[in-house]
Amino acid sequence: MEARDRGEIEEINSLLHTEGELSEIPQGAELDAESVEVQEVEVVNRSEDEATVRATVRVRPRSPDEGERTEETEWELRKQDGEWRLWNRLDG
Repeated sequence: MEARDRGEIEEINSLLHTEGELSEIPQGAELDAESVEVQEVEVVNRSEDEATVRATVRVRPRSPDEGERTEETEWELRKQDGEWRLWNRLDG
């Protein structure tokens, strides 16, 4: 979420599991939010190589027609080379 807030597409893509269900974001793509601020992160469940994490974030959209909002997202993470990587977004 912090990499998304900074608009660091390369960093976001580096956090994706290579065999996961999420696609890389193309370089030069415009992200849909001006800023994303992490409010809370909760580990819902965890085993040795898999985890489910719920994040509550405050989103400020790029469009002036949309208001700031709070979103709750849930992510599946799996280990790759000993590091946690994003496997899939479970709520969307």
